[in-house]
Amino acid sequence: MVPRRIRKKEGFRGSDRFVAIEVRDGVLFKRVEIPGAEIEFEALSRDIASHFKKHKIKQSDVAEAGEVGKRTKVTLDTNTLVSALGWLKGNPHKILQKVIDGEIDLFVSHEQFEELSRVLEYPKLRFAEEQKARPKWLLSERANFVKPTSTLDMVKDDPSDNRILECAQAAEVDFLVSGDEHLLALGRLGRTSIVSASDFFLKAS
Repeated sequence: MVPRRIRKKEGFRGSDRFVAIEVRDGVLFKRVEIPGAEIEFEALSRDIASHFKKHKIKQSDVAEAGEVGKRTKVTLDTNTLVSALGWLKGNPHKILQKVIDGEIDLFVSHEQFEELSRVLEYPKLRFAEEQKARPKWLLSERANFVKPTSTLDMVKDDPSDNRILECAQAAEVDFLVSGDEHLLALGRLGRTSIVSASDFFLKAS
């Protein structure tokens, strides 16, 4: 914004608009012409219409985009993710099926993705190489990856649980689904309800 004293000295109008350009000895203000709303509306409409035509975007695509923000957002802890794949009649599987069907949005962090990789390598699970790769591919295709911006220390007995909490907090999910007693004991983290897989269906409906 151009200081008031300079506007007055130079005789600028209140409707004049400027961009600030840094120079060696200070800041240079350059006046720019902004078209009227009617002209801008017509130009913008032509631009967007051309974009939609070029990329074959339909009205249903716009409607779908509007629904994305309304879908339930969840984070599943790593054990719940593995259980979802191994027990087809369990509630974790039903939740993950809703993710695959696009009914809810799943959020994971890169730290959780690495934890999943370590779990899949656990010798007692006896996964073949392809079985280790496919869950990671599925998450890459369907999950939204977030980068936590803060470090939490809410679970003292199992510090690794804090990484899941950080993911849920960063994504501002509606539900963190877990069977972990430490996480379930918290009950809530900000706007996020921490629930078991069975309670998810009771509270999310």
